[in-house]
Amino acid sequence: MTSDWNRNIEESLDAFYAAHEVLKKEIKEGPAFVREIYETLQRMGYLRLEARALMLDVRNEILDQNSGVLDPEEYERELHLLTKKPYDLYDVPLVCDAELEQLGDRIRDFYEKTEEEEAGADELALEILPELEACVRNSFYRLTGSGIEKPDFSRVAEASDSEISAEEFILEAGSLLMECMRFEECLDFDRRILELFACDNENAYLIMGDVGECLENLDRTEECDRWFEELNERYPDDPNLAAAYGMILTRRDDLEKARKVIESALPESSPLLMDYYLLYDRAAFLYEQMNDLEKASFYADLLEEIDGNFEEEGDLSEEDLLAEEEPNPFPEETNSKEDAPEDFSNEIDYDEEEFSEFLSDLYDEDDESED
Repeated sequence: MTSDWNRNIEESLDAFYAAHEVLKKEIKEGPAFVREIYETLQRMGYLRLEARALMLDVRNEILDQNSGVLDPEEYERELHLLTKKPYDLYDVPLVCDAELEQLGDRIRDFYEKTEEEEAGADELALEILPELEACVRNSFYRLTGSGIEKPDFSRVAEASDSEISAEEFILEAGSLLMECMRFEECLDFDRRILELFACDNENAYLIMGDVGECLENLDRTEECDRWFEELNERYPDDPNLAAAYGMILTRRDDLEKARKVIESALPESSPLLMDYYLLYDRAAFLYEQMNDLEKASFYADLLEEIDGNFEEEGDLSEEDLLAEEEPNPFPEETNSKEDAPEDFSNEIDYDEEEFSEFLSDLYDEDDESED
């Protein structure tokens, strides 16, 4: 009985995936109204996978009611109804093809290799990248009136109700490539990731810092400096970018410039927040190299306090620690941080075309068509 039940489930999934492939072909090749409704649903706020889920639900319901016959007029009429009001996706199965499930299996294989310290994890990371790109573009992009809206890293798990964390994989894979001294591959990996996702959170800034580190390790010093100078114009005082560039300058033994970069991003009140952990760490190291042991000790103590808070309570919010903030005995003039963007729709708040030109050696893509 169990094997029959499993077999029925597998057959149902196969049929579901097959129907989805038919819908994708209709979106690409016609009839024209299918593509039109697909794009309209995206402009209403649905991701590509969500739009397809709604359309596939309508298509399958018509086939079920009409003994497998799809009447074109009824199909067009029912699809148009989807654009008249928002729908709750709770009871609509989301599908990113079988590719999402396959991608999840590949990422799990990657984690097993890294946890067991097996050889080949770096190669697997490079193999997974194009699969991740295809999945994200095909399912997590959304067409808007002003162009393509790209997702944040976390949306790949959030929107699909999947355990896949693109964010964790990206950071882990980049770190591994760096550790293996595969700097060219890491540079390519990070640039493609910055093109694939909306680059508006702290982990994106970590990846931007890794791009600069790769350039430095490849002895492309002038490119590295230009990279960080242009980033600083766009994201002034970001702690992770300042930490990355400050460490590079410290290793170059350009300590005075490193000091200016790091101190420009140090917060005046020295809050005990993980947001500043990397910057405090780099500051402690820099001041030790400069033989300023008082400042080195101050930032080393901050790191210990953050570690203690994190172990006891997890990463505390700024509101939780507002009363505990310690004054910085070595204040520097800093620019006020911009207000955080609202969380609503992951709308990109920067010029996407300008940012694409900012990244070197980019990969051409047609944003209005699915790869």
